[in-house]
Amino acid sequence: MNWRFIAHKDLTTAEEICIAKLKDQHWKYGFKSQIRWMKENIRPDDLHLVGEVEINGKIKIQAYSTLSNIRVIIDGKTYKFIGIGNVCVEKDVQHSGIGMQLMDVVGKYLDEENGILLCKDALVNFYEKNGWKFVYYQQATVGERDYKNQIMLFKRDCKCKSIIISRNF
Repeated sequence: MNWRFIAHKDLTTAEEICIAKLKDQHWKYGFKSQIRWMKENIRPDDLHLVGEVEINGKIKIQAYSTLSNIRVIIDGKTYKFIGIGNVCVEKDVQHSGIGMQLMDVVGKYLDEENGILLCKDALVNFYEKNGWKFVYYQQATVGERDYKNQIMLFKRDCKCKSIIISRNF
């Protein structure tokens, strides 16, 4: 597996299409909706992390995540974070260890950074195995909307009354 970071502003149309198709395997909003979501939520300096393999002479993206610069306010104090979003691997290779490899690359990137992700209950165990810890909160807001699911930080414990995440990622 070859791992590559691509700034959103440098993403080619072909790469965008491959990513949208991969995301659509996991979030059934439709291909066009995936493209629209990227245009509306990913900023030019945000990064796409792709895991690629060569199959029959063609490069195929099998693993993917975004790394977005965001601002997080925890109990009134502002921090810079890298938001990890859109974590997915191609359905054909799930449970092969590629997801763990993806999160290992993310973890190395976050070595000197604050990492945060939004998570559904079914994925908590996977993220905990990769060094992520719960944010225990009373009230959470993501992009000006109330948020009720899990929030996790990379290698950091957090108990707070309020957490405000500047935008969806």
